Amino acid sequence: MKLVDILNSIDSFHILMNEPIKANVAFRLSKISKKIESQANIFGDLKSKMIEKYGEKNGDGGKHVTKDMKNWKKYEKEITDLLNEEVDLNFKKITLSSISNVKLTPLQIEAIGWLIQE
Repeated sequence: MKLVDILNSIDSFHILMNEPIKANVAFRLSKISKKIESQANIFGDLKSKMIEKYGEKNGDGGKHVTKDMKNWKKYEKEITDLLNEEVDLNFKKITLSSISNVKLTPLQIEAIGWLIQE
């Protein structure tokens, strides 16, 4: 799966983490949560470094990136390449029936589709 898929699923994943579910499923989700958090932290660190590298100074002394800056294309390519990086979380999927009591929207289910086997 791609890093972008993991990042896009974080909100829906947190909903699952806050719902009462069977202990074995909660255990799996807890282990997966640590892996997701690790990937998100790595992404955040790398994104910060890219902003530092390509960004322009703003009024408060920090840096930011916008589409109208001269390094936008370089930043955009590098961040896109990073988001498209393949990531292997190496986990056991959960069944849809094991989370049937959790209320999720179709969009939320789509976001965590990589986690579920039917």
